[in-house]
Amino acid sequence: MYEIDVNFGFSDGSLEYKNVCFSFQNGDIINIIGENGCGKSTFYKMLMGKVKPLRGKICDNIKDNIVVISDYINIPKEVLVADILNFIDEEKIIYVHNFFPEIYNYIFNLKDSKILLLSTGERRLLEILCALSTQKSILVLDEANNGLDIKNRLLLIDNLKKISQSEKVTVFNTSHYFEDVKTLGGRVFIMNKKKSAFEEYKQEFTVDKIMKYLGSGV
Repeated sequence: MYEIDVNFGFSDGSLEYKNVCFSFQNGDIINIIGENGCGKSTFYKMLMGKVKPLRGKICDNIKDNIVVISDYINIPKEVLVADILNFIDEEKIIYVHNFFPEIYNYIFNLKDSKILLLSTGERRLLEILCALSTQKSILVLDEANNGLDIKNRLLLIDNLKKISQSEKVTVFNTSHYFEDVKTLGGRVFIMNKKKSAFEEYKQEFTVDKIMKYLGSGV
């Protein structure tokens, strides 16, 4: 079980979320929703220990167990998938094979392909395999579905569900595709910049309701 009880925001004082308090455990899917500039990246940097909370602290069992996937990560495109797999320690590959066999098998079947020839979704799954091989228990996807077509977004969602079902990893997901959030399921937290509110959304999830909530600030 992981516990968060902090205030956090921008260091210039322009935005502060107070009394952000919740717990989570391995197997949870936690979606973070908010408009651009609301502080989602600041929240993740705080979890990683790169930004200090304005009140409270982030425990070491959170900071030491986070690995991040984002649309800014790039694996060299001229190498083979097999080269990446060979670079990872054998025991770590065995760990992925044992606990996340669907992802392992999907990527292993691409082992003779150059990174250049993979779809964006396939590259993202390769990045996730590399992240899982670290054996860290908190996987953060910071808008990792950016640039993916619907087919590859569904591929990513399907595999995130399987990761969650292993109950070895907590998945934090940030996305501007609200339909993807609905399909992925799990808990939803909204960062409402107008209210300076960070709160769990427990109503029935619909895109219209979320858009209205973010637009009106109520």
